[in-house]
Amino acid sequence: MIIHTVKSGETLSSIARLYAITPDDIINTNFPPDPNRLVTGQKLVILQPQAVHTVVQGDTLVSIAQQYGTTVSALLRNNPSVMPEDIQTGQSIVISYKDTAPTAEIAVNGYTYPSIDRNLLKRTLPYLTFLTVFTYGFTEEGQLIAPNDEEIINIASSYGVAPVMLISTLTEEGTFSNQLAALLLSNTDIQDRLIENIAENMAAKGYKALDIDFEYLPVENRDAYIDFVSRITRELNSRGYLTLVALAPKTSSDQPGLLYESHDYFGLGRAANMALLMTYEWGYTYEHIGYRLINKRDIAYAISLLYQASYSVLDPIKSAKVLTRLKACILKRP
Repeated sequence: MIIHTVKSGETLSSIARLYAITPDDIINTNFPPDPNRLVTGQKLVILQPQAVHTVVQGDTLVSIAQQYGTTVSALLRNNPSVMPEDIQTGQSIVISYKDTAPTAEIAVNGYTYPSIDRNLLKRTLPYLTFLTVFTYGFTEEGQLIAPNDEEIINIASSYGVAPVMLISTLTEEGTFSNQLAALLLSNTDIQDRLIENIAENMAAKGYKALDIDFEYLPVENRDAYIDFVSRITRELNSRGYLTLVALAPKTSSDQPGLLYESHDYFGLGRAANMALLMTYEWGYTYEHIGYRLINKRDIAYAISLLYQASYSVLDPIKSAKVLTRLKACILKRP
C-alpha cells in the first residue's frame, strides 16, 4: 500500500499513470469528494490490483468468492464501491491487491445513527467487527427509550457484524443529564430495573454487546459509576453478552475537567470487558466534527492503566471465558 500526497497540478489520471493503475482504481479505494478537483496536500491510498475478475452473466459475489477461494466480505473490502445485490456484467472485481497481506488481526467498532444512509452503511460494514447504534436512553423509572434500530441490526447481522447496543444519559435536547445519572447511580432498584430491561431488549433484538456511555459525570459519582458498570457486566456476562465502557480521552489521572474526572480508567477497566477510548472528543465540537492526529503519547496512559486493570481482575479461567464470548460475538462472516 502506498500513500500518495497530491501535488499542485496533479489529476486522478496523472496519478493513475504514475502507478500503472486506472483512475477508477483510485476512486474505488478513496471516494474523493470531487474526483475532478483534487486538493494539494490531499492523501490518496494507492492499491495496485494483483488479481481482477471480470463479471460474466450469472456471476454473484458468492460464486466469485468460491471461484477464487476467498470470502464475500473480502471481496467487499477490496471493492468498496460494489453493492452485493447489484453487480453488472463486464464489471471489474478486484480479488486481491499487491503487498497487502495482513500482519495482525484487530477488532474494529463503528458508531452509527439509525438514520445513516444505507448505501454508506453497506460500504462500511465489511471493515467492521462491531456496529454500535447511537443511542438508547432511559427514564427516571429505568425504562428504555429506544431508537428505531431494527433495520440497522438486521443489515449489520447480514454482513457478519456484531450489533452493539449503546446506553447513555443523553437527553432529547442532545446533552448528557447529570441529574438522571445521579438518580440511577444512587438507586439500586432503578439499576436492577434498567439492567433487566437492557438484557431483555438485547435478547429480543439480537444485540451481542452493550456499550455504556455516561459522560460529564460529577467526580463524586466516580465510584458509584464503577459499581454500576460492574453490576451490569456481571449480569450480562451471565447471559452471554459482553460489555464495553466508553472512556473520555485522558493523558493523566489528574486531568481536570468535567468530561475526564469521573472516568477512572483502572476501575472502569476492571469493571467492563472492553473499553472504547473516545479520542474523537479531541476534535469534536457541537458545530462540526474536526480531526486531530494522535500518537502513542496520547494513548500511552490509557494503555498502561487498562492493561494493568485487565491483569488485576482476570484470572486465566475468567480471561478465557471473556475471550470466548468475544469470539462468539463476531459472527461467521459470509
